[in-house]
This record gives sequence, structure tokens and C-alpha cells, in this order.
Amino acid sequence: MSPDQGTSQDHHDGYEIRRIPLVNIYPLQDMGRATTLQRVRWHIKDHWNSAMQIAFTFELKKIQPDVVLLHNITGFSISIYESLADASVPFFQVLHDHYFICLYSTMYRRKKICDGQCLRCSLLRRRHLKTTQFATGVIGVSNFILNRIKSMGYFSGVPSNVIHNLSDKPPKINLTEDISGVAPKLGCTLGYLGILTESKGILDLLRAFKISAGPSDRLILAGHLDNRLSHLQTAFNTDSRIEYLGVVERDFFFSSIDCLVIPSKVPEAFGLVAQEALFRGIPVLVSNQGGLPEVVAASPSAHVYNARDPDGLTVALQTLLSDHDQWQRSQVISDIYYSALQQDWEKSYEGFLKMYA
Repeated sequence: MSPDQGTSQDHHDGYEIRRIPLVNIYPLQDMGRATTLQRVRWHIKDHWNSAMQIAFTFELKKIQPDVVLLHNITGFSISIYESLADASVPFFQVLHDHYFICLYSTMYRRKKICDGQCLRCSLLRRRHLKTTQFATGVIGVSNFILNRIKSMGYFSGVPSNVIHNLSDKPPKINLTEDISGVAPKLGCTLGYLGILTESKGILDLLRAFKISAGPSDRLILAGHLDNRLSHLQTAFNTDSRIEYLGVVERDFFFSSIDCLVIPSKVPEAFGLVAQEALFRGIPVLVSNQGGLPEVVAASPSAHVYNARDPDGLTVALQTLLSDHDQWQRSQVISDIYYSALQQDWEKSYEGFLKMYA
């Protein structure tokens, strides 16, 4: 989708990039400012957006691809499946969230996890049940997200595979220089990276930190602050142990913390930031929601707590902060190991596409 609602074409690193405008009530980037009524109208149109189907079909005829790999189709809508099927082009859907079963793609509403589809989501996703069967194949970035969506009848009979996400290789750093002078000698510097919103557990993290942390511990927060939580600026300013950086460069953020905390209440499809931290040798503490436990399962420096337990995060932080060894950095992932992961990732995609395309 075009960020400025225009049509453009350019090249980057040998790839041709084509952008087209979204035909809907408002652009995607305005979703956070939309009224409730506007959002309802937007989602009704996104249920089957014929205008975007026409625009997509026009691009499809110009590009004439041999195979199509779909990731986030929000805005394009499920209508593009029909275009691909009519053109007899094999296409594969990669599942990154709950878009196919939830209007908001999160399965989280009114401060509660949705264990099933509500009536509204069921009605506006009814056509998806049949249309997803047009897909040549479906790939989940975790076992959790693939099983969750297929268990509800979507992509029924469609060949499927799980291919975990793979973050970029972290930069080379000197472990001693990276740690020296960053964290207080007697305390741990916890970090949070992402959107600061209620559904991501930021309020739970602040509450648990104030209960569990000592005078030498610190909490660094980075990312966009949800407009509905602007009052948190007061909490940032009144507690010297808490620092809100806003949007910062990722490597700077990771070099400033001892342990990453992901207190998400949303059932995450994967959790790439957890992998980014582990690749840098940074211990992580994650909630047990969605695919997060899957991401950290093989790491001895990862800790998982029960997000449905009101005291789960507090107890986990108390345990972590009381043991210096639990938040000590290890070495950055080796070039050899990362190359092996990258080769496996590429072979998984290539093998699955070649098998069915």
C-alpha cells in the first residue's frame, strides 16, 4: 500500500517495488485516528473490497508472476484470492496474525483474550472460510498461528507448513564494551521494545516493575506510545528508574539493556523481537501467549510466565531480578549458526513452493 495514496514504482537492492493506493474509508496509517463508526465502515468494506480487487488484477496482468507469496493482505482484502484463482496463478498465504478470523487481527478485545470468534467477526469472516480454500498453500510463522486458524475451518484442505520467522543477523559487538557502563553494577536494566499499549501488557509491566524492582534496577521503554495511554508520561517522569526513549534505533536499544521483557496479553503469532534479543545474547522474559513460548523454547536464557495469572509477571520479575546469573548476557549468535538457520529457512520456503506451485 502507498503511504501517500499515490501509485509508484521504484527499485531497491535489485527488487522492483510497486505501490498502489488503498480504496477505502481512510488510509491504513489513519486507522489510529478513526472514529468507531469509521472503523466499522472500513472493516465492512475490507470484508470484500471490489475496488482493490480491480486494482490488484490490473497489477497482476502487468507483472504476470509465476507464483505469488502473500503476507499481510489487510486493505487488499480476501477478494484478491479470487483474482489469483481466476488467473490460475499458484499463490501461498503466510500467516503473521489473526486477520482471517478477527477484524482487528489480534483476538483481543475489551481487555480480554478472545477464546473464539465473536458474532461480528464470524459474520464478516464467513466468506473467508470458502475463499481461503482457493490458496495453493498456507504457511504459518509458528505452529500456534497455523493450528489456530486451520482449527476454525479456514484453509481447509490446503497444504500447509510451518516456517518460523528469521530476524536479521545482529551486528558484531565487543561483549565487554557493550555491557560496560550500561547497567548499574547492583541492578538489572530491563527493556521493552514495541507499541506501548494495554494489549501488549505495558501497564502490567509498569505495575510489576514498581513492586519487584530495587533502587538500582532500571526499565527502558522504546516504541510508539498509544494515544490512550498518554497519561503514562507522568509515571515516566516521577520514577527515575523508568526511562521512555520513544522510537529509537534497535541496536542502540539492545545495547542498553540486560534483559528484554515481552509481557504481551495478545496471543502473538510469533514475536520477532524476542528472537532478535536472543540472537544478541540477551536473556528474555516472555508471556505464554500465542507463539512466544515457541520462539524461545530452545534458549536456556529465556523465561516464560503465565499471563493469565494476575501475579505471574510480578513473581517472574522477582525471581529474575534476585538472581544475577539469570540476566547475564551470553555471546552473540555465531556466523556459522546463523548461516545454517538462514539456509534452512530458504530451503523450507523453496521446497514448499516447488512442491505445490
